Amino acid sequence: MTGASQYGIGVVLQQDDGHGYRPVEFMSCRLPNEKVTASTYEQELYALREDLNHWRHYLLGRHFKVYSDHETLRWLKTQARITPKLTRWAAEIDMFDFELKPAKGKYNAVADALSHRSYFFGVIVTYLDLHSTRIAELEKVLAKEKALVQKLEQLRLQLESRVSTLATELDQALHAAKTAEQNLVAVKEHAEMERNAHVSALQAQSQQFQAKQRQLEGLLTAAQNETSSAQQSLQEALSEQERRRIDAERRVAALERAFCEWSRQHFGALRTAFVSPM
Repeated sequence: MTGASQYGIGVVLQQDDGHGYRPVEFMSCRLPNEKVTASTYEQELYALREDLNHWRHYLLGRHFKVYSDHETLRWLKTQARITPKLTRWAAEIDMFDFELKPAKGKYNAVADALSHRSYFFGVIVTYLDLHSTRIAELEKVLAKEKALVQKLEQLRLQLESRVSTLATELDQALHAAKTAEQNLVAVKEHAEMERNAHVSALQAQSQQFQAKQRQLEGLLTAAQNETSSAQQSLQEALSEQERRRIDAERRVAALERAFCEWSRQHFGALRTAFVSPM
């Protein structure tokens, strides 16, 4: 697989061992200065020529396949006009027996990576005199950076002024907060004193209430005792009256029986006297 970039070439030598292509060797090099501005076709053809010459001890006398992502290499021998340099390169390439196969870029990633090695970029820098161009660009950037530094300095001064103002405002706010805290402490102490006074008054009232409650409980107990005594006396009086009533009833019953007995005796004698013949 071959690949060429604007400032380098890269090649991978592979061998099919029956299980797919296996890499054997890698090669990469930078393009000469005069090839930097050449066409892509010429760069790809130069890369193919260099690859074949590099591994000619492997490839000469063997049939092999060359994979490249540049389609125009397939029409090398069919072009009507060709430069002497390209004719010479084509003659060197014809010494090898190979079949040119197209390869998409994603399947040629290793060769492309080898052709884009970072230090190859020095060729373009040297050939196109990018160094002086880069210096001019850097000078412009430095000029912009100086203006930016001045703006940053102004911003720094403004920021310091703002920070100083904010610090003063913060000190004032802290002083106000401290004063408010002291006032709050005084209010809390006053409220605590009033609360203690109210608690003491409530405790005194509670003690008075408890004393009155105990006094009322004593009076209630005495009243209950007197009521109990009165109820007991009344019960005893009722019991005595009931006993007397029962005794009176018994006496009345005894008198009634005695009267009945006396009546039978006397009225029986009188009836006998009146009934007997004279």
